[in-house]
Amino acid sequence: MNASPSVPAGVRSPSAPRRPGRWRRLAAWFIVFAVLPLTATTCPLPRGLVVAPYLQRVGTHEATLLWETRHPGDSRVDFGPTAELGLTARVDEWAAIHEVRLTGLAPDSEVYYRVSSRTPLGEVESEILSFRTAPEDDRPFSFALVGDTQDQPEVWRRVARRIFAERPSFLVHAGDIVGHGPVKDEWTEEFFEPAGAMFSHLPFFAVIGNHEQDAGWFYRYLANPDPEYHYSFRWSSVEFFMLDTNRPIGPETPQYRWLDGALAASTARWKIACHHHPVWTSDDDDYGDTHRHPVPPGDPDARALIPLYEKHGVDLVFYGHVHGYERSRPIRGDHVDEDHGVVYLQSGGGGGRLDRVATSRRWHAAKIRCDHHFVMLDVQRDRIEIRAHDIEGRLFDQTSIEKAPPLARD
Repeated sequence: MNASPSVPAGVRSPSAPRRPGRWRRLAAWFIVFAVLPLTATTCPLPRGLVVAPYLQRVGTHEATLLWETRHPGDSRVDFGPTAELGLTARVDEWAAIHEVRLTGLAPDSEVYYRVSSRTPLGEVESEILSFRTAPEDDRPFSFALVGDTQDQPEVWRRVARRIFAERPSFLVHAGDIVGHGPVKDEWTEEFFEPAGAMFSHLPFFAVIGNHEQDAGWFYRYLANPDPEYHYSFRWSSVEFFMLDTNRPIGPETPQYRWLDGALAASTARWKIACHHHPVWTSDDDDYGDTHRHPVPPGDPDARALIPLYEKHGVDLVFYGHVHGYERSRPIRGDHVDEDHGVVYLQSGGGGGRLDRVATSRRWHAAKIRCDHHFVMLDVQRDRIEIRAHDIEGRLFDQTSIEKAPPLARD
């Protein structure tokens, strides 16, 4: 920067702007602080961090914390029921992507934590953060659903800010986390950075999409239980079944057999499945040109799961892939069944460029919206309330599902 030329005392430089009056200065500061909440999203990362601390596999008594440092180091988490912390979990083996499992936590309780790593260039340390464990009983809770956050990080940043403002217990991600799974920078700069503040306080549970390309970064950045591409988890009265529809998933495949057994063994009051590809969709051209000939109502491979969903009384099925929102009517046996039908939710509006909707409405669609969005779900004992919000936070769909008595089995 060049030094400014000297000006005699008491003489204003001809090029210097006139100082605004007091009220103009106050008005300028008012505008800054009024706009700040709409533009600020995450705090700057502490020096040495590539990815801020984030939460995986949070349950009633345990949680996994991950973070990434610029240089390898050890991994330490100080944690406790108050900001005084007092407990420590550590991994002495050096790594750049750090993963530490916390155990012995109390259910439905606040946990305060701070992560740190000793690296060759000094210690890297986060601020004190917090999260809440899962409840042990059937207490009500709310969670968020989003999908297809790839390619437009500023859109995802705005969606993430709206989600976090709702303070859900956790986030379910329906896949296509990034646009190019093998590209590391897309994970760090386009997915984690825009949502860093949110992920430091609430966990996300994700399925793999086709854009991940089954790349190693999906398995390094997510701490899913083995075999990682499919798994289940329980939160209060709901069990979630997370699947990979990029792999074979028809009858007699390992995933199909696993899902059949896992659904049959589940004791949860509510059952929700999640995978990337749609079962029912009104998309314009993903499965054929709707302007030229009839097309399938969804992904042919994913539709092979319908018999399992109906056999085991699945309540909701989540997916993305098509970049827009669609809620189906409750469907059973290719007909509307208000009491025992499965409701299918397509939520692919987290960031990717929006797809088109077919010009003719199909019978299965209850609500369609071509917009960036997220979905909030509020779970109570006998009811799940569904609210879909656009990127500005405006409510554009709202409904509820009542828990009906199970069908008698033959």
